[in-house]
Amino acid sequence: MKVFIAEDQAWFLEQLTGLVASVPGAEFVRSADTAQGAIASIRANPPDVVLVDLMLHEGTGFEVLRCLRADGITSLLWVVTSFPTPGIKKVCMIGGADDFFDKLLDLDKLRMKLESIALKLN
Repeated sequence: MKVFIAEDQAWFLEQLTGLVASVPGAEFVRSADTAQGAIASIRANPPDVVLVDLMLHEGTGFEVLRCLRADGITSLLWVVTSFPTPGIKKVCMIGGADDFFDKLLDLDKLRMKLESIALKLN
């Protein structure tokens, strides 16, 4: 299972790449810290799973969701954010997200979900 990460904070990107590496069958393939960088990279070679932060150096995760879904990209799009309010979650899900995780509270849930998908795909 190939995993792409759109994240602008180096310390959290490192945490997420470590989490992905700890999941049997999961492989971190690429990352970007801007919306356009993420969109271009994913369009060129769609992964199985995209982990996307909402606040990026340039652009937003909302833009990533909207563009990838408009392009017909079928990768699983999972939002990982520091803004886990019900309203933000609703906007993300309407915008094309397949799941939604709180950066501070849901990393165990994220790992379990990655493990489940890796088992199905491998």
